[in-house]
Amino acid sequence: MEKKDVGRGFEDALRIFLDSFLEVHPKKTWPSWFKTCTTYGGQREADHRWRFSFSAVPRSVLGPGDSWEADKNGGYVLARTDMETGEKRYVISNAPSDVITIFEAIVDIAMKTVLIVSDRDLGTINGDDLLPLQR
Repeated sequence: MEKKDVGRGFEDALRIFLDSFLEVHPKKTWPSWFKTCTTYGGQREADHRWRFSFSAVPRSVLGPGDSWEADKNGGYVLARTDMETGEKRYVISNAPSDVITIFEAIVDIAMKTVLIVSDRDLGTINGDDLLPLQR
């Protein structure tokens, strides 16, 4: 698959994924925290198969001296303050290991099929326990 085809494949698979998510979770049923506390992403697993998921990050991933601060681009950034010196540093990349997968599916763009791997009931998730990911 050429690079140009990969980009188009991603777009097609993402559209199918989002449509399948909306079938299961219509926008009118989303809790108030959903838009600000979730993100989605995907990756190719095989020529025509893509795995996508919606995920959220629990507040419990913040350690001592960590804070979640709004950035100028409408998102948030992890700030880490040294407990001894008080020096603050901003963490550029820190993928938390404790991520909540809300909805995960495998999309086959050749067959135009979706296999739902996992699907959490949005009503069972307390939005107050999640970090905001966008404003």
